[in-house]
Amino acid sequence: IVLPTRRGEAMPPVFFLGLVIFVLFAMIVSLVVHSLFLFAYPLIVDRHLSGMDAIKLSYRAARQNLSGIVGLILLMAGLGILGVLACYVGVFFIMPISFASYAVAYRRVFPETVAPGGAVPPPPGSRAA
Repeated sequence: IVLPTRRGEAMPPVFFLGLVIFVLFAMIVSLVVHSLFLFAYPLIVDRHLSGMDAIKLSYRAARQNLSGIVGLILLMAGLGILGVLACYVGVFFIMPISFASYAVAYRRVFPETVAPGGAVPPPPGSRAA
């Protein structure tokens, strides 16, 4: 490896090529990890699964719906970048949209189940007992 030794000497082009390859590799790995663990927390809360069971089920669901999940993650990442470019003001508008889109994706992959006995619980705030 040839590094600059004198002041004012530029880095060799192979350094920038290696940096670009490393950043692209890191982005691909983080995209894969994010897509495989996307539904783990909602599964723990909604289905009362243990951590490992939620991760396994999230992995299986993500594998079966990979194109849609990757597309959603890329769309949200692009909108997030636009929000950051808008002096971080746009992030406050994008975050609720991002969370809502992940919730909708979760409900499409894991439809709501009916309580045992077929009875649906009353909506919050109703006086039905």
